[in-house]
Amino acid sequence: MFQLTRIPPLFALAIASLAVGCGGGGSTLSKAEFIKQADAICEKADETELGEIGAYFRNHPKESKNVRPGAPPPALVQTVAVPSLLKETDDLEALGAPKGDEETIEAFISGIKAAIKEVEKDPESIEEDLPNGQGKNPSYAFREVNKLAREYGFKQCNEVV
Repeated sequence: MFQLTRIPPLFALAIASLAVGCGGGGSTLSKAEFIKQADAICEKADETELGEIGAYFRNHPKESKNVRPGAPPPALVQTVAVPSLLKETDDLEALGAPKGDEETIEAFISGIKAAIKEVEKDPESIEEDLPNGQGKNPSYAFREVNKLAREYGFKQCNEVV
């Protein structure tokens, strides 16, 4: 949920969490080492994004006064969250999947990319919760990707957003 006090989990935008390498035949990383490196990428991306969100609101003070949980400013999503998620996905993809996990990681990355495209069309789909505590957002774009991340064993990347 988009809360100024819980920004990193929002994007763990990430936030992505998170995507990790598909492509030719897997990497030499073990699954444990892959998760460790991926989680480090996600943690760094969360920290960077937090700074970018702060800068966005310093440059757009009127928007910061109107933020409601579950309803991030669309411009924030488009100018901060989406680029951050794309970079995080690229960085994770560059790790390459551990041997034997290529299909799982490819599905994970594809899911993240599809969710990002949905967020580009509907910025509020980046939020798991609806505005003003009205429950869960049925159009939350990262629900399935987050499930895959948790099942795979990510710690920091266990919620893309």
